[in-house]
Amino acid sequence: MAKCILRSDDEIVNRNLSKMTSNEEGGMIKLLNRESMGISCNQKAPDKKVGINFYYDSGTGDIVYFGVIGDVPEEIRFNYDNGIFGIATSLFRGSKIETTYLYGLTSEEAKRKIEKSRRLWNHWSSIRDKEFIDAILR
Repeated sequence: MAKCILRSDDEIVNRNLSKMTSNEEGGMIKLLNRESMGISCNQKAPDKKVGINFYYDSGTGDIVYFGVIGDVPEEIRFNYDNGIFGIATSLFRGSKIETTYLYGLTSEEAKRKIEKSRRLWNHWSSIRDKEFIDAILR
């Protein structure tokens, strides 16, 4: 897995990108791998849609955890708002966050930071997927 080399001038966006590219517990890549494996048997097409659940600070936009509700620690579930990234995954085109749903009263600043994180992740994901495909074709 490629490390996230994208950096922002915003520390919250940087933390979000680290969490979004993490394969550790509470990281988005770990959850994406788990969720996409779960649906692959039910969908015949190479393109799939996955909803990735996350918890965030509605005042700052700091994403603190990715996980399904039963796996998220209570202190996170009860103290942070919930959001979902709608991710399209494709065998041939990689992954892209297409939609963001934020539940709860979210500040405009938090919305901007989460949106910026989404855009940067999509850029990083397209670079990572291109490198992966190039390596296979070599």
